[in-house]
Amino acid sequence: MIAAKTFDCTLETVKDVRGWIVDVLSAHKTPMDVIGDVVLATSEAVTNAVVHGYEETHKGRVDMSIQLSDSSVTITIRDYGSGLGRKPYTAPDTGIPHEGGYGVYLLHSLMDEVEVRSLDKGTEVRMKKLIKPNTES
Repeated sequence: MIAAKTFDCTLETVKDVRGWIVDVLSAHKTPMDVIGDVVLATSEAVTNAVVHGYEETHKGRVDMSIQLSDSSVTITIRDYGSGLGRKPYTAPDTGIPHEGGYGVYLLHSLMDEVEVRSLDKGTEVRMKKLIKPNTES
């Protein structure tokens, strides 16, 4: 199953993105713990697109897709902003408190796979969360 939607890229839209994800995943009986992780990671990725991708214009769009199977949920988020550059990801030192810089770290902590690609125009984030089979009887 694949669902796709385009959103205006604003901080107010993050709430709409969360609602859409919950609706799509709930309709397919995705476990609540998986929904929670996917919603939080996606909220962070969309917030990064708003704050960093469109920081100069504060206008733009974000294209999203959800690919759902029995074993995983894959979310793709694509913006058309300024991009992230080509720096590789490095985890922040969580032992030294500082403001900001935890967004991509959070994505990696919540999801099983994360790929962030800077494109000619914008950034694409693809995240996968595995769904563990229910072994309770």
